[in-house]
Amino acid sequence: MPPTPFRSKFGSHLWLAVVVACGVLSSVRATEWDDLLGTLGNFTTRAGGPFTGGGNPNEWNVSMEGGPALTAELSEPHMAMDDIWGNIYVADKNAHAIRKITPDGLIFTVAGRHVYFSPNHGSYDGDGVATQKALSYPNGLFVFPDGTFYFLETGDTGTLGRIRKVDRSGMMTTLYSDTGGNMQRGLWVAPDESYLYFCTNQKLKRWTATAPAAPTTLLDLSAFGSADFSNIDVAANGNIFVTDRGRHRIYSIPPNSVNLTNPSTVAGTGNSDTNTNNNGNLLALGRDNVTVTTIPLDEVRGIAFHPLGGYFVACHKGGDIYYVDTGGLAHVLIQGASTGATQSGEGLPVTSQRNLLKIAEPRSVRVGWHGDIILCTNDNGFVRVVPCTASRTDICPTYDVQHRLTWSGIAGQAYFIERSTTLLERSWQTVAHYYPALNGEQSYENPLPPELMPRCFYRVYGHRKWPF
Repeated sequence: MPPTPFRSKFGSHLWLAVVVACGVLSSVRATEWDDLLGTLGNFTTRAGGPFTGGGNPNEWNVSMEGGPALTAELSEPHMAMDDIWGNIYVADKNAHAIRKITPDGLIFTVAGRHVYFSPNHGSYDGDGVATQKALSYPNGLFVFPDGTFYFLETGDTGTLGRIRKVDRSGMMTTLYSDTGGNMQRGLWVAPDESYLYFCTNQKLKRWTATAPAAPTTLLDLSAFGSADFSNIDVAANGNIFVTDRGRHRIYSIPPNSVNLTNPSTVAGTGNSDTNTNNNGNLLALGRDNVTVTTIPLDEVRGIAFHPLGGYFVACHKGGDIYYVDTGGLAHVLIQGASTGATQSGEGLPVTSQRNLLKIAEPRSVRVGWHGDIILCTNDNGFVRVVPCTASRTDICPTYDVQHRLTWSGIAGQAYFIERSTTLLERSWQTVAHYYPALNGEQSYENPLPPELMPRCFYRVYGHRKWPF
């Protein structure tokens, strides 16, 4: 239900806007899995149209710029992640660009000019305005709440892979160029942007702003040859979870590791799936509610932690999405095909028709800033979303004479501030985001001129804690 506000006046033009709790889930659920299912809405496609090319070429056409995302042809999108305004950013790998899908369904290029640099296709043309510079197979992607984003380019034969940052003004900066020549996919950035984790040459590394040219190797599996690191996320205790597509495993790596060669496997058997009919019979085969170390995670690629404490897993060859709860049990969320362009279940509750194959070849899974589950699937290039429908618990702010909202927060908790002029539920807009404070006191300087303040209401609510 909509929030219940009240206002009181401070001086001649300042109004106090206080919003009480929006409510909580209507019933107490017995398990973590049930809690998760109670927050999930109807499956929807946010981007991706008919795929007309062969051989996985660059499918982008200039006529698609600024047009409907549902008719735009993506080119092997490998990662999608949102900001707090509901824009979804996509690493459109084979089109050598980063896209942005707006909440009203339009698609724009925010980095790249749809050509790539390589010995045969032109030289590296440096940094600057992101949409005026060539990229080379962008793959990993990490988006901050304010729309600042980082991405990893795998590069082409004879060129360097790179990690780049694009700020809110659209300016792009290269942070690191890889001399190993085999940049892989995973990328995760710390909340304060002082360090990041990335994958290259079968190694997991940490880059720091204080020593940008000399990243530390945390994990080295180059001796195995078959390791193929895909994606990274970080658990609440700081451990780094990395998926190994080539060895069908997920590892947990302590953040203080150096040149680790024998990581702890937390998911997967290390084997591919030998059952060629697994897609239609997955649940019947007993892979629901079983220990995740007993399941063959065939070409596991995506990983994303959820505020409940567990994490999602996306298996490219297996075609499926699992949720692994805090007890290590795997639950089948979405069944999919191992090949093809399956796109089913549109508009249905994601929990309905669980034996229906709804996706194919999922490449990545992320948990959005508002709890949505965001997927990139198959070569045809679909971005699909399972929206979060859970209610938010709002915090009552106060307005002081220094034009600041203040509230008593929880140390380590992130917060959003929303503003509305009408109090209608869909009119609320996020205007600020606060990372975890060292203590509970937080404040926000209002950007509005005094003459507009009487028309506005504000609400503050806590969101998921970093590093989730």
